[in-house]
Amino acid sequence: MIRGYGNVMATDCTCPEAFFEEQELPRLHRLHQDAEAVARRQLSQSTTATIARLPVGATIEALVTLWRNFQMQGLFWNPDEERLRALWRILVMVGLYLLVVRGTRWLFATVTGSEAILTNTTPIELFRLIVILILLSLMARYVDKRHFSDYGLHLKSGRWWANLGFGFLLTAVLISILFGIQTYLGWITISRSLFDQGLGSVAGMMLFPLLSTIAVAFYIELFFRGYLIINLGEGFNFLGRLYQPELRVENSSKIRQLINSIWQRTPVLSAWLMATLFFLVVRVDSDVATNVLLLNLLRASFLLTLPFVLTRSLAIPIGLNLGWNMAAQNVYGLKVVAGGLLGNEVGGALSSARALLVIVQSGPEILTGGTLGPEGGLLGMAAVVLAGMIVMLSLRLRQSSDESAVDPWAFPYRPI
Repeated sequence: MIRGYGNVMATDCTCPEAFFEEQELPRLHRLHQDAEAVARRQLSQSTTATIARLPVGATIEALVTLWRNFQMQGLFWNPDEERLRALWRILVMVGLYLLVVRGTRWLFATVTGSEAILTNTTPIELFRLIVILILLSLMARYVDKRHFSDYGLHLKSGRWWANLGFGFLLTAVLISILFGIQTYLGWITISRSLFDQGLGSVAGMMLFPLLSTIAVAFYIELFFRGYLIINLGEGFNFLGRLYQPELRVENSSKIRQLINSIWQRTPVLSAWLMATLFFLVVRVDSDVATNVLLLNLLRASFLLTLPFVLTRSLAIPIGLNLGWNMAAQNVYGLKVVAGGLLGNEVGGALSSARALLVIVQSGPEILTGGTLGPEGGLLGMAAVVLAGMIVMLSLRLRQSSDESAVDPWAFPYRPI
């Protein structure tokens, strides 16, 4: 083809200039367009055939490469970071998360041919945890283009497990205090206990509910705190660039400094707000939502998000979640709010087979939460606020002695 182009050019050199511009130049342009179209079709056919023979991970990477070859950039693709923009990454993972959470129950009922298995949530929650871990690993490697550890799981670190234990003990002790206060005031009556059936029965009947609670704590914090906060923070980074006042003047006003300080936190605060709103939609049914419950969940979301933002570790958030739910629902028989898009299989009213103690709840609902459990009452609100103060004090003390602490208000992209 190149030789043909050269012949045409050599022949047309002796022709008048007007003849070349009117007839030969358009013909060469059409030939060039036809050649590009043929090359594009060949690329599409060969890429499609290759993708069909690749494993899952390589298929995802090949699809992303194909996307780039067709120049689907700008709105969808970040050429500087060589990956999808944050909005599309988040939408993909949110869709997969909801599919796993809502589809697991249907899958188990279909495979077994009976809905009786749905009364035992342990295999369902463990399956969800495994699938979400696999999906996040693939997203981290092929879509987010980051290290999986950026999501906050550092299971090989002894300090990580120590922080998880700190969070677990904190909320477990606070729930125990709430239970003790209500029992002393006569608002909780213990009707029976699993200890009445012997220690062997206690161990056997509590094992699977505890595994279920552990699985839920891990995959919820991994998705809502680890994945969403990181990607939302990166997506909202542009807000920090919209307002950049020059503060290097010695006599800058304190008000101006305050405005700049607040504005630097806008990406993180925006990420927390969006993740919290999605958490409320997924976890709470509108027909049971009360003002106290929503305020408590907002505070709880802030309590769980703050340690991750300050440390980039999920140890304390998972510990806080696990300690609260395990002490409340598995030990004391209190209720934990759950519903929304997740359904009512997580938390809710507990049967005697899932709780160590079977109780009768009374007392003023504004304080105890009534049918909503501690999360729906003012006593639960006080516990969340106290836990937040202790966590902030602990993190402040650690940061003052840790020179390698991360900048909590920045979400720099750290590629693989």
